[in-house]
Amino acid sequence: MWLQCTKCKKYKPLYGFHRQAVGEFGVLTYCKGCRSVLQKQRYYNDTDWRKKRNDCSRLWSQDKYQNDVDYRKKSIEQKRLWRKNNPSRHNSTGARYRATKLNQTPPLTENEKKKIELYYQITTYLGSEWHVDHIIPLSKGGLHHPDNLQVIPAVHNLRKHNNENYVIPENYIFRI
Repeated sequence: MWLQCTKCKKYKPLYGFHRQAVGEFGVLTYCKGCRSVLQKQRYYNDTDWRKKRNDCSRLWSQDKYQNDVDYRKKSIEQKRLWRKNNPSRHNSTGARYRATKLNQTPPLTENEKKKIELYYQITTYLGSEWHVDHIIPLSKGGLHHPDNLQVIPAVHNLRKHNNENYVIPENYIFRI
């Protein structure tokens, strides 16, 4: 069966159209090629639509992960399996981070080394809900130096990622 595309006016076979639950033939009124062009135009021209779509997706997955215990367990298991099946890729990520950290570590005095060690001891004492954070991220040129370290809640550290403008409430920050 052949249908005429409402956009390009060409006749194309039924498989040249995307499926749709409603409609006379169960397909869209314009062909796959025209739909592709329209989607690209919408993506590049309508930034509000793209931002809204990305925000909705991100908020849905955050909400799902925080509130659905089964989903969280499944997600953790999938990550564990991926690390098991891709050890070289998993290890290369850690190695790349350690190499960056080594390259970003200036010569330290004994006192500064003890200060860095103290930051990590504090997180060990406080538990896994706290992380040592680089105020200016290593990826943005920050140094692995005591003056660039702070202890903050893990939640804030994971949200901050490599954003140096992320604001953390002062009562959650420990600096030596």
